[in-house]
Amino acid sequence: MKKTFLVLIMAVVFTISSMVFAGDLLQLTAYIAPFRVIVNSVEKEFENPIVTINDRTYVPLREVGEVLGMNVEWDGENQKIIIGNSQNTPQEWVALYPFEQDGLWGYENGLGDIVIEARFIWVREFSEGLALVSKGNGQIGYIDLTGTLVIPLPNIVTSSAPWGVAYNAWDFSEGFARIIIRRWDWNNETVPNSLAGPTIFIDRTGRNIFNQEFATARDFQNGYAEVTLLNGTRTHIDRQGNIVDR
Repeated sequence: MKKTFLVLIMAVVFTISSMVFAGDLLQLTAYIAPFRVIVNSVEKEFENPIVTINDRTYVPLREVGEVLGMNVEWDGENQKIIIGNSQNTPQEWVALYPFEQDGLWGYENGLGDIVIEARFIWVREFSEGLALVSKGNGQIGYIDLTGTLVIPLPNIVTSSAPWGVAYNAWDFSEGFARIIIRRWDWNNETVPNSLAGPTIFIDRTGRNIFNQEFATARDFQNGYAEVTLLNGTRTHIDRQGNIVDR
């Protein structure tokens, strides 16, 4: 699904270019497609319609980028599209996909070329240029598109220590990722379930961006995240960590 989606995004650019430079030579009929776009379980509505031309589907690239928290720019000099994150850090849109080899996981591009060799015991798909992986022995974290571990997350769960810490991590959304911190004392012989512990947001450097913990939190969408404060109050925060009423 994702491979097709990205190919179609690029195809709409070339199709539009063809129509501009050969407008009187080529006539195509476009139909509005009755497709729904769901992002993090929320349906998104676009100002420009999704259309089908010759049985192929085309989406408005700029609007797709915006609902994903990205800025879309056209580099006319180099004839390419640049997509940057919501912090205005330009990044080319690169897609890598997990593949399995001999029980380990790596990443390949849309042509099937291996970009990151299979060396992880489990992986997640890339989101905003970062992917969550594990190399085993408690070493988990986010890698970049070169396979470099840029945000390590210690996963200390050995009973030989008097305490334990583990992390439940999610994909990046609009420049931030949710991290649930699980802490327990082995002497109490009580290990919390997988969702126990406070939640923080980290940025692309791995820093607790707001310097605070939440009882629960959801991913950022359109500049806001739904959170539950430690006192039980449910509210929203903006990208600066300010509490806002929505």
